[in-house]
Amino acid sequence: MHTHRLFRWAGGFVLAGLVAASDAQAQTRLSLTEALELGLKNRHDVQADAVEAALTANALRKNRQTWLPTLTASGNVRYNTQLQTTVLPAGAFPGVTESQVLAFGTRNSTLLTLDLTQPLLRPEAAIDRAIVRNTGALDAEKVRQRRTDVQVKIAEAYLNVLLKDLQRTLARADAARQRAYFEVADGQ
Repeated sequence: MHTHRLFRWAGGFVLAGLVAASDAQAQTRLSLTEALELGLKNRHDVQADAVEAALTANALRKNRQTWLPTLTASGNVRYNTQLQTTVLPAGAFPGVTESQVLAFGTRNSTLLTLDLTQPLLRPEAAIDRAIVRNTGALDAEKVRQRRTDVQVKIAEAYLNVLLKDLQRTLARADAARQRAYFEVADGQ
């Protein structure tokens, strides 16, 4: 009989010690929605998924830009400081009576080119666009799934904390009842 009482008393004492130790820890009270928001904000994998979805959207924009025309321009300017000279002998042309020195060519030459290219037929572009859209849809679904998984884990942890709090309250009540039993048993 004494062993049973001693075990109850020791169990109550240990349980009371655990309850007192857990009360000593600092606590921050959050609602479930605040805990979900805080948890999602601090999860790096959820943030990485959002970046991956943005990259997929960027790839779709890039695929659309392949249909835009391409305009290229180039220019070339040349200046001759010394023109080639030729001697025209007398009588080479009618009315030319003496030999003359002539310079052939131009002093400067400017060349400007514009090239406009418009893709008319790209059969692979539609397939590429469909692949990018499907990849984007899969990435968006993966983001939603990961967010849901994280929310479920956070909710489970939040509810576990509430359960532990309730268990601690019940343990306190049990410890108080055990103390009362001990005092009654000790008085007899």
